[in-house]
Amino acid sequence: MTITLKRVSTTSGFLQQAPVEFARGLNCVIGARGTCKTTLVESIRFGFNFEEERIKPLTAAADSNNGGSSEGLIRATLRAGVVRCEVEVVDDKETYGVTLERELDAPPRTYRDGVREYTGSALLGHIEIYSQGDLQRLAQDDEQKMRLGLIDRPQQARVAELQEERKQYMDKVRRIGPQLKATRT
Repeated sequence: MTITLKRVSTTSGFLQQAPVEFARGLNCVIGARGTCKTTLVESIRFGFNFEEERIKPLTAAADSNNGGSSEGLIRATLRAGVVRCEVEVVDDKETYGVTLERELDAPPRTYRDGVREYTGSALLGHIEIYSQGDLQRLAQDDEQKMRLGLIDRPQQARVAELQEERKQYMDKVRRIGPQLKATRT
């Protein structure tokens, strides 16, 4: 299944008059300080309910002495509105549209082709979001495993096949190794 984020909008708050359209593949949000880059990224995280532990402080009551942290960011910027994330889903059989909606203090709602789904959605939590801090950690030398995972992700199935193939060859060498050694002597 392939999921492509197409559009993000809100019904209130800072992003109300600024719906954002996304291209296929990697999208970078770039702008000057105070142009709602973090608000956009964290609104997407909130809409998809991605990394719940990171969402909790975003929806907490804002602390006026937070020193630039994102605590209370969603509560302050969304107000009484709804975040709407529109995605395209392509699976083996079909392509369809899904809209995720979420408001403060409520779980996300999922609509497939405009019809509300009451069962759990496989899309929730199924997105990769990297904030500026995440990218800085990704670039650090001690995060090699994280970088390799990101690089290998598009070929994850092929990497798994190669790892299995390597394991089979290693098992074969372990089995026939003693026989080869005995033949050699």
